[in-house]
Amino acid sequence: MIVEQVKDCRIVYGEDKKIARTGKWKFIDEILKKQGVNYKWINTKKQPYILEINHNDYSVQYNLYISNVTYLGNPHPKFKKRMQLSESADKSYLKNNNNSQNITLLLGLYVFDENNPIIVSWDSSANKDAGKSKSSHVYVKDIQQAMLNGASQRADKRKNSVYCYQPKHLLHFLDYNHYDVNHSETFLSYLNNFGLEFNEYYFIDDMIKYLKEDLKEKDFIWDGKKSITEMKENSFSKWKETEWQGFFFEFLMEKRLFDKHDDMKQVLEIPGPKYGKTVFDSFYNIPWDFKVHSDNSSSVITNDLEAIQLAIEEYGKVGFIIISGTSIYESDREFSDWRNELKGGLSKNQLDNMKKKKPHRKLKTEFKPEKITVVVIDKDSIKKHSVVGGFHNPNGNVRRDKLSLNMNRLDEELLIEALFEE
Repeated sequence: MIVEQVKDCRIVYGEDKKIARTGKWKFIDEILKKQGVNYKWINTKKQPYILEINHNDYSVQYNLYISNVTYLGNPHPKFKKRMQLSESADKSYLKNNNNSQNITLLLGLYVFDENNPIIVSWDSSANKDAGKSKSSHVYVKDIQQAMLNGASQRADKRKNSVYCYQPKHLLHFLDYNHYDVNHSETFLSYLNNFGLEFNEYYFIDDMIKYLKEDLKEKDFIWDGKKSITEMKENSFSKWKETEWQGFFFEFLMEKRLFDKHDDMKQVLEIPGPKYGKTVFDSFYNIPWDFKVHSDNSSSVITNDLEAIQLAIEEYGKVGFIIISGTSIYESDREFSDWRNELKGGLSKNQLDNMKKKKPHRKLKTEFKPEKITVVVIDKDSIKKHSVVGGFHNPNGNVRRDKLSLNMNRLDEELLIEALFEE
């Protein structure tokens, strides 16, 4: 079956490759030999293969189910793969709760690119109710992320973690499950904490470079009429929104930069995950949102607070890419009248405001981007920021509380701050 594969960090098409049954535990054995681990195999006859790693004053037993990662088969999408337990595997180990000295894991071997194999792992808790041939799934893009960046992590639909990593991180992964049995932090954070030179946001630098290039082409000015017209002509659904500059940033990322740069397609997913009615703009190791911010304000209103909290619970962190700059407002109604004509007339909300004799709201006619700030927050740093409520939809219904980032309270959260120089 010709399906999606990853070779040289790029998505290609081809048939799955497999390791023979007797070679699976040997694949892991060769990695451990190179890493100088003091270990021994207690069982290599059948699944699970039992490995004991000896430390100075204690030993840890790992019960490892090891299998190939291959396509699920028709009618499943060609970007999904799985490892599957054999009917003969002793699944009793899956029923046991992990502790720091006895750990059960599922290790999937992805070997299509022989020079860049990837190990995919699942917690045993994800398979406690394993049937005759329980399978665990993974996306091809997550394998690609690991090949590009060393490791990736995602939660599946049942909130079970799926880990992908290069063989050099196998021992790190085994230690992670020993030292943090309850997984109070993500594997990606664990790699960072131990100074392993793992940069889970490496692509952000390239993204900023592409943004600068695009802004320079536009003379560092977003003209309201041109921006709205471009969104409309490209069938971008949010072109009618009043705060057009925020949605133009989404458009720029989704319709212009994403289509123009192949490496963005390799690492960035647009849109990102959804929580309730809230959809994050993108996903790149963690959920990301694109925001536009006027420099005359110290706060940036972001997304639905509950959605952000759920995303942090699932991925450990949430990121925001914020373009700050100066807004130019209309001095008369010319821009508003032009926009209303382009939309095909006044909206119901506008008509209601006119009946209530509310004053005309001056719209932004231009926005001048000046710098980009990349912010990543977790369950601790979110406490520094505030919650804002009282928002209403055009129909009058109350909107849910949102998180407001205080731009004056960014310290370790600030990953990158780059000025757009003309």
